[in-house]
Amino acid sequence: TNTELTNRANDLRGQFKEWKMEERIARQVDACALVYEAVHRTSGRKLYPVQLMAGLTLAAGHVAEMQTGEGKTLTTTLPAFLNS
Repeated sequence: TNTELTNRANDLRGQFKEWKMEERIARQVDACALVYEAVHRTSGRKLYPVQLMAGLTLAAGHVAEMQTGEGKTLTTTLPAFLNS
């Protein structure tokens, strides 16, 4: 349900700063799943693997180059969530 999704996101967000780097990396999978599902529920679109990879790259502080039409706007949802 939407409430469960929101609660899980709040749990992840609250604990993320307390984790060591290894745990943060492991929990990024959970964050990807949450963002994927939230985008799908709100817009009806699905994030493609290239968008998830670029989002993780941006969240790590690196630059990701994407071609026109690859969905840069949706890509930014993942680092926005991870950095919030």
